[in-house]
Amino acid sequence: MVSQSNHELGEVAQLIVLQRADGAVLLLENVDGRWNLPGGRLERGETWLAGLQREIFEETGICSFALTGLLTVYQRMSRRTQQPVYGVVFRGTTDESGVVLSEEHRSYRWIESVDACDGMVFYLKQIEEAVRAVLTKEDIWKDAFLAKK
Repeated sequence: MVSQSNHELGEVAQLIVLQRADGAVLLLENVDGRWNLPGGRLERGETWLAGLQREIFEETGICSFALTGLLTVYQRMSRRTQQPVYGVVFRGTTDESGVVLSEEHRSYRWIESVDACDGMVFYLKQIEEAVRAVLTKEDIWKDAFLAKK
């Protein structure tokens, strides 16, 4: 019989490219100066939506948003634990513009064009790719998965 612990493969992170009606996308600047999306690690027993709601509220104070799609998934190694992190990047919309930052972040920006990404250092390349895809209306899911053989 296989024990449950044999199936714990790592951490799960969920992030969201949160977009306002005017098309602007929310980016958060980490204390180390790299840009990130709202989101974080899924806690044991949480659903995807509950975890995402908790993280968005903790990091931005935003209470209301709607999920509109799935942008990409990725795998990386945690710098902290040296265990795999499986990431999921969602797409969503909000009518809220006000942001109340957590201590994890030092600033935020609502960016309206892909040119605003130039010169920014992102936490992960997958985050930059997802933001650029939303701003340019590119289908990164197809590019990321169907193009590889």
